[in-house]
Amino acid sequence: MQAKPYFRLILPALLLGLTGCSGFQGSYDSDTSSMFTEISGNERETSGNKKIDKRLVELDHALDRNAARNALVREFIAESDQVCDKKLTAISDQIEEWELNPKQSDKLSKTLNETIASRQLDTVTPELTINQPASASNPVKELGQSIVSIIKRNREQTRVILKDREYMDIHRYSVKQALQDMQVYHQSCSIQLGISEAARMTSQRMTTEEKKAEIESLIQLRETLMKQGLSARAIQQKIDAVILAD
Repeated sequence: MQAKPYFRLILPALLLGLTGCSGFQGSYDSDTSSMFTEISGNERETSGNKKIDKRLVELDHALDRNAARNALVREFIAESDQVCDKKLTAISDQIEEWELNPKQSDKLSKTLNETIASRQLDTVTPELTINQPASASNPVKELGQSIVSIIKRNREQTRVILKDREYMDIHRYSVKQALQDMQVYHQSCSIQLGISEAARMTSQRMTTEEKKAEIESLIQLRETLMKQGLSARAIQQKIDAVILAD
């Protein structure tokens, strides 16, 4: 009995499918394994977000939301301080690697030294001598200590503000604003901000009269912008900066 034509097509296909089952199953297992591995990795990345989301839900349902808000901020402060301590250590190590002394004298320095040495018969009047400020024994280390000290002082001042705001009602001092303040506190542990503050402290400062004139000028500019229907936020920020400047 001869096989019908369609059996000749179906039978090889069935045999091929049966022989390929193990390969297909292996491929399936491999894909699912990698899929679940990827999912578990994403879960690890988002576990921190899930934890804080859970805390925020608990905060919003707490009987004393003020206390719950304050407890959350205190936890963030403690975590930020741990991170900052490591950063401050790294800052000190980083600054100590800076090279402040020139490796070789420039041409003018050599010329001056040689010319001064050749003027053996010239007299020097002591009271006319310009004295150069004394150099620190280890200027790099002192610079690092100054920057670290500035960062610590700024963070201490911010902590005082955060502590005072614990007594504010949550409807006036919301969770979002508390988190924004916490963000400012955490970002203040920065070598860039420390150097900027050190530069500002040594820069020329305005007199009381100059500060008053600057504020009056900015106020006039703010009023002009408001009359024209333009945003005066940047001008107001400048006014606040001038008022708070030492």
